[in-house]
Amino acid sequence: MVNNSNKLEKGWLTSDSKISIVVPCYNEEECLTALAREMKRALSPLDYDWEVLLINDCSTDSTWKMMKVINHWDSRFKAIHLAYNSGQTAGTLAGIRNSTGDAVITMDADLQHHPQDIPQILELLNEGNAVVSSWRYDRADEPAGKRIPSRISNSLARLMTGVQAHDFGSGFKGYYAPRLSELILYGSFHRYIPALILRPQDTLGEVRIDYRDRIGGKTKYGATRILKGVRDLIYITMITRLKGNIFANLWANFMIYLHYDQGRDTYRIASKIGFE
Repeated sequence: MVNNSNKLEKGWLTSDSKISIVVPCYNEEECLTALAREMKRALSPLDYDWEVLLINDCSTDSTWKMMKVINHWDSRFKAIHLAYNSGQTAGTLAGIRNSTGDAVITMDADLQHHPQDIPQILELLNEGNAVVSSWRYDRADEPAGKRIPSRISNSLARLMTGVQAHDFGSGFKGYYAPRLSELILYGSFHRYIPALILRPQDTLGEVRIDYRDRIGGKTKYGATRILKGVRDLIYITMITRLKGNIFANLWANFMIYLHYDQGRDTYRIASKIGFE
């Protein structure tokens, strides 16, 4: 429910609402069975209808085969197979565009995000927040080489976008779905979706989460991703905070065009399972 000032009201999620969970996957065959079980355990007690969209980013292992098995086990788990390896941002966008929920939650497939934290995110969305961001607040056990760059990039993101989220890098976020209707993403833009969709009247909620080791597979993160993230942050800042500056907008859009395959579609879907 939205009032006349377009501010999201408390209690907009009702028993008639539907929740969509978007999970980009690349070579996650070791995690998917446990993920599906934990997801169903977390979602089944809720009063909402729900769907889980598993996005296979052209994995080289048995991820797609596992998705088919999971869909056969429970048809609320739907699957999308991308035609070529497109990255987490593209997988996230493919899931969002094919979701049908009133609220959308994005999360990683490796179980470093706890599905049992989903109700907390929904609760904060229902408080009237258009976006809820998770915050990995206890990171003392992480190597300094990962923790310190993360702090720097988060500080830069807060300064440049004006969005006061503690943890832009966490992919575990919840959204009021109508805000995502015109979303276009490139590169590593998925980190900065809140900056792209939040309106002046919107509020941001945060939930503290525990962060556990992945149960299988290999991490996809490294120094190169951090550098690309900073580059994309500059583009997003020019697009969102310098809207009135024609030169800044032209430059940002031109550089996006050059860097991201001359406007080619971010992804292409090869096949789907579980969609009507």
